[in-house]
Order: sequence, then structure tokens, then C-alpha cells
Amino acid sequence: MPVNPIDAGAANERALHDALMARMRGIRRIAERDIADAVRTGRYGGITQGEAWGAGLDRATAAAHRAEIALLRRGWLQGVKESGAKELRAEADAFAERWAGQRTASFLAGFEQRTRDNVAREIRNAGARFHRSPNPTAAQRAAERIRTHLGLTRAQARRLEAYQREAAKAELAQRAIDREVARRALAGMESRARMEAEFEAVEAVNFARAAAWAEARRRGLVGKLEKRWQDMGDSRVRAHHAAQTNEGWIPWSAPYTHVGGVQHPPAPEPGCRCWQIFREVKRGEAAA
Repeated sequence: MPVNPIDAGAANERALHDALMARMRGIRRIAERDIADAVRTGRYGGITQGEAWGAGLDRATAAAHRAEIALLRRGWLQGVKESGAKELRAEADAFAERWAGQRTASFLAGFEQRTRDNVAREIRNAGARFHRSPNPTAAQRAAERIRTHLGLTRAQARRLEAYQREAAKAELAQRAIDREVARRALAGMESRARMEAEFEAVEAVNFARAAAWAEARRRGLVGKLEKRWQDMGDSRVRAHHAAQTNEGWIPWSAPYTHVGGVQHPPAPEPGCRCWQIFREVKRGEAAA
């Protein structure tokens, strides 16, 4: 079975995870009455941005930035080692510093935007139902449900609602239901943060690794390059990831068409464990 050479480091993934959890804790401070007002009025812009996002995040954001530096440096040095371009080793820190700020900002902003979109969608849908059938308590009930979902993905929110329906049918005590809902919501947030942090960590290392190879090529330290997608070769591999591996070597600048057109792993899907390998093109070996 192939061995994936990409190791992002548990400490780096944890720092990214903690930065996301800090943001989710921020949004969960939003009051139910504010959500209820948004459902009734249709004005929800302030619910999904503002002070709730900014409070207490500086330390977590700084740790995420340091993690990005470490990941980029690790990837660059790995690319230097693989390519044999030892002249580039001394540039690892400069490369990491140059890209870390942009990657940290993009990572956190993308997460926040997806979360804001989920909140706005739920408020918009609840508001439409409220205006079709106004009820003095409907907005408050909708706000209670929406607040329970804050920080979760749409799929996680649906699963949580399914549990609540089944628990109600089973006539469980409301206090017990509330405790279990809170536990599942926290577990869902942890799972989401862990998945997104792992993806960003592996993506950062792969980005830097490819950048080192590209810089070696630009300076003439290596010849013309090709790349190849590589999966883990086990029963968990998705069929289209295996198809990408089976395509073999492709030109350096070509996208990986079987996995969403990305330029390097991971694919934009949960749990992707793939990586890529590079080689100099020898006469008669060039990819079609």
C-alpha cells in the first residue's frame, strides 16, 4: 500500500481547529431575541456579523497564523528535499512568511462566510413561514431552533432535528432531550472544525511543496516537470479518486479533472487522503 508522505503535524491542525471553534463560540453568543426579531422583520444582516465574531479571537487567530507558517515551511522544505534543489532551502522562512497571512485570512473568512450563509438561510426560511402564517410564538420557536443549529453544517442541523423529533415521539423528558441536543451540537461543531482544519493543513503543505518544485523549475535547477495523483490504494478510496490516479502522469500545469479540477491535493471532499508526486520529464516519457 502506498505511504502518504504528507504530514501536517497534529499541533498545527489543532491550532487551526481552535481558531474555528473560537469563531463558533462567538456566533453562539447571539441572543434568541435577536434571531426572533430577524425572523419577524426579515432584517438579518447584523445577526451574522459584527461584535459576536470579533470578541476574544485575537489569540486563536495568532495561533492559526503561526500554524500556517509552520505548515508552509514544512511543505517548502519537503519539496526542496524531493527536488534536490538545495539552494532553495534557505528560502523556506521567507516563503512561509509571505503566504501565511493570506492563507490564514482566506481560511477563516471562508469558514465565517459559510457559517453566515447557513444562519441567513435558516432565518430567511423561518421568516417566510412566519409571514405565511403569523403566530405570536412562531418566531420565538424558530429562533430557539435556529440558535441550536448555530455553527453546524446543514447536514448536521438536519440530523439534530431528526433526533429531536424521535426523542419527542419517544416522550423523553425535555431536560434530557435538551442535554443530549447540547452534547450533539458541540460534537457536531468539533467534528466540523476538525475536518476543516485537517483539510487546510494538508492543503497548505501540498501548496508549499508544489511551490518549491515550481521555483526549482523556474531557476533551472530541475527540468520540465510532470505530476501524478496518488491515492491510498485501499477500500476507502473513492472511485473518481482512483480514476485520477489511474490517469497517470499529466503536464505540470494541467488540472486534475476527475477530482474537481484542482491543481494539487487534497480534493475538495471530506477526508481526502491523496497526495501527488512529481518527476522530471525524460525523453520519450512525456505525458500525452
